[in-house]
Amino acid sequence: MMHRSCLLALLVSCGGRVTAVDAGVGDAGSNTDASACSEAVLDNGWMSEGASAAGEALAWIDHDTSTGATSIHVLDSSGARIVTMELAVIVTAMDESFIYAASVTGSVYAFSRADGSKTSLTSGDGYFTAVALPNNGTDRVLALDPPKGRVVSIHEDGTTAILASGMSWPTGLALVDNTAYIGDQGTLRAVDLASGTSNVLLNDIGMRTWALTASADSVYLARGDTGVWSVWREPRGGGAPTTIVVSQTFNGLPTSMAVDADYVYMTTTEIPDYSEWHGRSWLVRFRPDGSDTTVLMTEPAVTYNNVALTPTAIVVTITNDHGNTPPTVRRICK
Repeated sequence: MMHRSCLLALLVSCGGRVTAVDAGVGDAGSNTDASACSEAVLDNGWMSEGASAAGEALAWIDHDTSTGATSIHVLDSSGARIVTMELAVIVTAMDESFIYAASVTGSVYAFSRADGSKTSLTSGDGYFTAVALPNNGTDRVLALDPPKGRVVSIHEDGTTAILASGMSWPTGLALVDNTAYIGDQGTLRAVDLASGTSNVLLNDIGMRTWALTASADSVYLARGDTGVWSVWREPRGGGAPTTIVVSQTFNGLPTSMAVDADYVYMTTTEIPDYSEWHGRSWLVRFRPDGSDTTVLMTEPAVTYNNVALTPTAIVVTITNDHGNTPPTVRRICK
C-alpha cells in the first residue's frame, strides 16, 4: 500500500467473467456476510485506505474529514463493526485474532478483533507506511520506515530490532515464507528473517519502485514514473527480471499490488491537473506472464489507495472528490 501523501503516495457479475464498467457512485449492495462473495460498497465517505485480509475477513481504515476521526473497521463472520478510533494510523495487517495498524508517528498497535482492546507494540520511532506479519515464532510484525531507510521487526517478546537498514527510501514490502522483499529506489533486496542476511536481487533498476508483491516463486514490482512505468517479474531466488506489463491506457502511478494463484492485481492513479484533487484511477489484473490484462474498474476524480484480496473477492480503498458520501471501499468478486 502507498499512502496518498507519498504520491505528492462496477463490476456487473459476481459469478461469471469479470466485465469492466465505469464505476459510479451508487451503492453496489449492502451485504455484510463475509462468508460468500457479493458485490458491495463496504464504506462511504471521503477517504479509506490500508485494507488487509485474513481469509474472507477484512479490515480497513476510514478517515472522516467532517469530524477528524480515524477509525478501523472490520468485516468478518461476526458482522461489520468499528473496532477502534485511532488517529494517524494508515495501514493494517490482520490475522485470526488481531488487526495490526501502523502510523506516521512511529507507532504500531495490535487491536483485538474480539473486543477492540489495544496493545501498543512500539511508539514514537519512525514513519511506518507498510506492515507484514511473519509466522516464524520470533517476529510478530515487520514495519517499513521509508524516511529512515529501514525495516523494523517487532518480536513476539515485545523487543524490537532493525531487520534491514541503509536504504534510501524503501516503498514496497512483501513477505513470503520467512523472507522479506523490499523495494528501494533502484534496488530490490531479499532479507532472510532467521539469519538477517540481506541479498540484493536487483541493482540499478533506474526508477523508483512504487508497488511490490510476491508469490511462491516470483516478486512483482511496479517501477517507473508518471505515465511511463512497467511491471517486472523477478524470480525469488534472483536472476534476470522479465518485463510483463507496460503502461497502457491505465497510466498514472501504480499505488498498490496483490497476487493470488491466478492473477496479479494492481491499482494505478493519475497525478491530476489543477482542476481537481484527484485524477482517474484504474484497478487492473493480469496473469503472471503479463497476458490477459484486464481493466476491472475505473473512475475519474478518485485515488485508488490499495487493493486487498480474499479467496473470493477483490477489495479497493478509495479517496474521492465526488461528494454526497460516495463509496470509499468497494468489494468486487473474482
